[in-house]
Amino acid sequence: MVEGTSGFALVEVVIALCVVTAAFVSVFALAYQSMRVVNDMKSELHAALAAESEMERIRAMPRDQFMELSPSMALDLTVLRKGKGEVRILPVNDEPGNEGIRVVSVRIAWVNRNGRAQELAFATLMANRGKERP
Repeated sequence: MVEGTSGFALVEVVIALCVVTAAFVSVFALAYQSMRVVNDMKSELHAALAAESEMERIRAMPRDQFMELSPSMALDLTVLRKGKGEVRILPVNDEPGNEGIRVVSVRIAWVNRNGRAQELAFATLMANRGKERP
């Protein structure tokens, strides 16, 4: 280097570019991973809303219609990619006094955008007791 001149050598510039490139790659990798997590959460939210909606639909039924439901029903899940849903309504047990109590479970399975299989299930007890709805 000539005395009295200022500037950067080619090696310094290359090292600086490598450091900046590594920083940009790290930031973009983090952003990509964040978008994948957000997409997974979106599909899980859609599944939870579909399951909750079905559970509320069953809860709102008059008791005679509820007791006539088949023990297993499929759900229409067009909101989820490769989604399958199932509702099961089973008696609690055969003990006296439990005749009108049913376990209602909603199970939803789907494949997320990343190709990973996921599953969500809700369950509750419902009783066929009390005043019949008009």
